[in-house]
Amino acid sequence: MLEAMQNICKLLSARTATLFLGAGINAGIRNQKGEEFPLGEGLAKLICRDLLEDELLELTLDEAAEYARSRVGPQALNKYLFDLFSRFNPSLAHIAAVQVPWDMIYTTNFDDLLERAEQKAGQQAAGRITALMSSDTSLSQLREEDIPYYTSCMGVLT
Repeated sequence: MLEAMQNICKLLSARTATLFLGAGINAGIRNQKGEEFPLGEGLAKLICRDLLEDELLELTLDEAAEYARSRVGPQALNKYLFDLFSRFNPSLAHIAAVQVPWDMIYTTNFDDLLERAEQKAGQQAAGRITALMSSDTSLSQLREEDIPYYTSCMGVLT
Protein backbone atom coordinates (compact mmCIF):
# COMPACT_ATOMS: atom_id res chain seq x y z
CA MET A 1 0.00 0.00 0.00
CA LEU A 2 2.79 2.42 0.88
CA GLU A 3 4.50 1.73 -2.44
CA ALA A 4 1.27 2.47 -4.33
CA MET A 5 0.82 5.76 -2.47
CA GLN A 6 4.43 6.74 -3.17
CA ASN A 7 3.90 6.00 -6.87
CA ILE A 8 0.73 8.11 -6.94
CA CYS A 9 2.52 11.00 -5.24
CA LYS A 10 5.40 10.70 -7.71
CA LEU A 11 3.01 10.84 -10.67
CA LEU A 12 1.16 13.82 -9.22
CA SER A 13 4.41 15.66 -8.50
CA ALA A 14 5.52 15.12 -12.10
CA ARG A 15 2.05 16.17 -13.33
CA THR A 16 1.63 12.90 -15.19
CA ALA A 17 -1.43 11.53 -13.35
CA THR A 18 -4.75 11.36 -15.22
CA LEU A 19 -8.16 11.34 -13.52
CA PHE A 20 -10.95 9.27 -15.07
CA LEU A 21 -14.11 10.64 -13.50
CA GLY A 22 -17.44 8.85 -13.54
CA ALA A 23 -20.89 9.37 -12.06
CA GLY A 24 -19.78 7.82 -8.77
CA ILE A 25 -18.37 11.18 -7.68
CA ASN A 26 -21.96 12.48 -7.66
CA ALA A 27 -23.35 9.62 -5.55
CA GLY A 28 -25.02 10.82 -2.39
CA ILE A 29 -25.11 14.52 -3.30
CA ARG A 30 -28.34 16.15 -2.18
CA ASN A 31 -29.73 19.52 -3.23
CA GLN A 32 -31.36 22.07 -0.94
CA LYS A 33 -34.70 20.28 -1.27
CA GLY A 34 -33.10 17.03 -0.06
CA GLU A 35 -33.34 15.38 -3.49
CA GLU A 36 -30.49 13.02 -4.33
CA PHE A 37 -28.44 13.55 -7.48
CA PRO A 38 -30.06 11.27 -10.11
CA LEU A 39 -27.82 8.48 -11.34
CA GLY A 40 -28.49 5.65 -13.79
CA GLU A 41 -31.91 4.19 -13.15
CA GLY A 42 -33.10 7.25 -11.23
CA LEU A 43 -32.16 9.56 -14.08
CA ALA A 44 -33.85 7.23 -16.58
CA LYS A 45 -37.07 7.39 -14.54
CA LEU A 46 -36.97 11.20 -14.49
CA ILE A 47 -36.45 11.35 -18.26
CA CYS A 48 -39.34 8.93 -18.80
CA ARG A 49 -41.60 10.97 -16.52
CA ASP A 50 -40.66 14.46 -17.64
CA LEU A 51 -39.71 14.14 -21.31
CA LEU A 52 -41.44 10.97 -22.45
CA GLU A 53 -44.49 11.70 -20.25
CA ASP A 54 -44.81 8.09 -19.10
CA GLU A 55 -43.59 7.40 -15.58
CA LEU A 56 -44.50 3.71 -15.93
CA LEU A 57 -41.88 3.13 -18.64
CA GLU A 58 -38.99 1.01 -17.45
CA LEU A 59 -36.04 1.86 -19.66
CA THR A 60 -32.31 1.90 -19.18
CA LEU A 61 -30.68 5.31 -19.08
CA ASP A 62 -29.33 4.81 -22.61
CA GLU A 63 -32.77 3.87 -23.91
CA ALA A 64 -34.55 6.73 -22.11
CA ALA A 65 -32.02 9.28 -23.35
CA GLU A 66 -32.18 8.00 -26.92
CA TYR A 67 -35.99 7.99 -26.98
CA ALA A 68 -36.07 11.49 -25.47
CA ARG A 69 -33.50 12.73 -27.97
CA SER A 70 -35.68 11.35 -30.77
CA ARG A 71 -38.94 12.70 -29.31
CA VAL A 72 -38.01 16.18 -28.08
CA GLY A 73 -34.69 16.75 -29.86
CA PRO A 74 -31.13 16.91 -28.56
CA GLN A 75 -31.31 20.57 -27.50
CA ALA A 76 -34.39 19.99 -25.31
CA LEU A 77 -32.81 16.90 -23.74
CA ASN A 78 -29.57 18.76 -23.08
CA LYS A 79 -31.40 21.74 -21.58
CA TYR A 80 -33.41 19.38 -19.36
CA LEU A 81 -30.23 17.70 -18.10
CA PHE A 82 -28.44 21.01 -17.58
CA ASP A 83 -31.40 22.46 -15.63
CA LEU A 84 -31.76 19.27 -13.57
CA PHE A 85 -28.06 19.05 -12.67
CA SER A 86 -27.74 22.78 -11.96
CA ARG A 87 -29.93 22.26 -8.88
CA PHE A 88 -26.98 20.53 -7.19
CA ASN A 89 -23.77 21.95 -5.79
CA PRO A 90 -20.29 20.42 -5.93
CA SER A 91 -19.51 18.04 -3.09
CA LEU A 92 -16.36 17.85 -0.98
CA ALA A 93 -15.15 15.16 -3.40
CA HIS A 94 -15.39 17.64 -6.30
CA ILE A 95 -13.58 20.33 -4.27
CA ALA A 96 -10.85 17.83 -3.34
CA ALA A 97 -10.49 16.62 -6.93
CA VAL A 98 -9.73 20.11 -8.25
CA GLN A 99 -7.05 20.61 -5.61
CA VAL A 100 -5.00 17.73 -7.03
CA PRO A 101 -2.51 18.58 -9.82
CA TRP A 102 -3.83 16.24 -12.51
CA ASP A 103 -2.17 16.22 -15.90
CA MET A 104 -5.61 15.84 -17.48
CA ILE A 105 -9.14 14.77 -16.63
CA TYR A 106 -11.58 12.63 -18.63
CA THR A 107 -15.26 12.29 -17.76
CA THR A 108 -18.50 11.00 -19.20
CA ASN A 109 -20.56 13.11 -16.78
CA PHE A 110 -23.11 15.59 -18.13
CA ASP A 111 -22.90 17.98 -15.20
CA ASP A 112 -20.63 20.95 -14.59
CA LEU A 113 -19.95 20.22 -10.93
CA LEU A 114 -16.18 19.90 -11.42
CA GLU A 115 -16.00 23.25 -13.18
CA ARG A 116 -18.06 24.87 -10.44
CA ALA A 117 -15.87 23.19 -7.80
CA GLU A 118 -12.81 24.81 -9.35
CA GLN A 119 -14.48 28.23 -9.11
CA LYS A 120 -15.47 27.53 -5.50
CA ALA A 121 -11.97 26.33 -4.56
CA GLY A 122 -10.49 29.52 -6.01
CA GLN A 123 -6.80 29.83 -5.17
CA GLN A 124 -6.76 26.35 -3.63
CA ALA A 125 -7.44 24.77 -7.03
CA ALA A 126 -4.36 23.01 -8.45
CA GLY A 127 -4.95 24.59 -11.83
CA ARG A 128 -7.54 25.94 -14.19
CA ILE A 129 -9.92 23.26 -15.44
CA THR A 130 -9.87 23.90 -19.19
CA ALA A 131 -12.68 22.24 -21.09
CA LEU A 132 -11.67 20.93 -24.50
CA MET A 133 -14.10 20.26 -27.32
CA SER A 134 -12.41 17.12 -28.63
CA SER A 135 -9.19 15.17 -28.60
CA ASP A 136 -8.32 17.03 -31.82
CA THR A 137 -8.32 20.41 -30.07
CA SER A 138 -4.90 22.05 -30.10
CA LEU A 139 -3.22 22.18 -26.70
CA SER A 140 -0.83 24.92 -27.81
CA GLN A 141 -2.94 27.66 -26.17
CA LEU A 142 -2.86 25.99 -22.74
CA ARG A 143 -0.72 27.37 -19.97
CA GLU A 144 1.32 25.17 -17.61
CA GLU A 145 -1.27 25.53 -14.83
CA ASP A 146 -4.18 24.50 -17.08
CA ILE A 147 -5.68 21.05 -16.59
CA PRO A 148 -7.18 19.76 -19.86
CA TYR A 149 -10.71 18.48 -19.22
CA TYR A 150 -12.21 16.12 -21.80
CA THR A 151 -15.88 15.21 -21.55
CA SER A 152 -18.18 13.24 -23.81
CA CYS A 153 -20.77 16.02 -23.77
CA MET A 154 -18.53 19.02 -24.34
CA GLY A 155 -20.36 21.93 -25.88
CA VAL A 156 -23.70 20.16 -25.61
CA LEU A 157 -25.11 21.56 -22.40
CA THR A 158 -24.38 25.24 -22.71
